Amino acid sequence: ETRAEASGRLETNPIMTLGPTSYLTPRGIEQVQRAAKGLELAGVEGGQGCWVYYNKASPSQQSALVLQRELGISNSNMVPDFAWLDPRGVGALEGQGLGVLDELHRVDAVDPLQRPPPGDDGTPSESAGDLLVRTRNIISIVETSYTGTDVVLVSPSSDVLSVLRAAALGEDIREHCRYALGQGEFAELKLKPRPAAVQDTFGDDMAQASAPSLRVVPQ
Repeated sequence: ETRAEASGRLETNPIMTLGPTSYLTPRGIEQVQRAAKGLELAGVEGGQGCWVYYNKASPSQQSALVLQRELGISNSNMVPDFAWLDPRGVGALEGQGLGVLDELHRVDAVDPLQRPPPGDDGTPSESAGDLLVRTRNIISIVETSYTGTDVVLVSPSSDVLSVLRAAALGEDIREHCRYALGQGEFAELKLKPRPAAVQDTFGDDMAQASAPSLRVVPQ
């Protein structure tokens, strides 16, 4: 939970997500601490035993630092992301109540290529299909950079991670909300080995941790 999210408003603008309204609340910090314990119980090792790939947005950075401290992850295994794990841009819906996400998800279920109406404040307007393009880049990075290890993805947007999971599991992205993550929740995604002829350096397991979502903005 972020300060902005606690006030019940949606925040996805790239500039706003770096500001103080997106800082974690005390409750948000506790949520990430619980997630760290859950990851440890799931077998995620600290030190150099796993990698944390986290978005530049303030809640993701803070969440990554909490995970690092709780799990004892090496500094060299903390990798910042500057684009692919960004929160889903909601265009003209920016600054509205969190309830508009339900309507956005209903649209996704009908037409994954339909974008929210564009805004005039620089907030991107992204469809579920746009997120699919981004998640392909994330998977490509994991494939080419990590092998046989756990990777924890930390994003301020559940939609980014739910689309990634649906795509990785071969599911219709119109149903990505089935894989939605709440504040501070994580889900383990076990990836099947590829045939030897096409095997690459894709890790055996990839865990996803959703930072408290940046879905709200101050008025």
